[in-house]
Amino acid sequence: PDYVTVLENNHFKISMSAVGNPYDNAYAEAFMKTLKNEEVYLEDYEDFTDVVERIPQFIEAVYNRKRVHSGIGYLPPEEFEQRMLEKSKTVCNQRLNLNENLSS
Repeated sequence: PDYVTVLENNHFKISMSAVGNPYDNAYAEAFMKTLKNEEVYLEDYEDFTDVVERIPQFIEAVYNRKRVHSGIGYLPPEEFEQRMLEKSKTVCNQRLNLNENLSS
């Protein structure tokens, strides 16, 4: 069977850009470029097991923790998530305090 049939039979959502529209997949393409240029092309993998172990390490240790991303204010994703969590906690506490003051 062709690949579309295999995807459909396994309940995958098929997502392809319209002809001449490269933007649907821009984030994935940018990530793959970064992965290749900052990890794959710089390393000498011995075998597939080496790849399976080292690429996730790159993603966690470098891509998510150190590498800045323009789409989130030039912060690493981990730092961005931490700031958003702190901001949401502050907003929740402010709302709780407001509700307590209104109840008193």
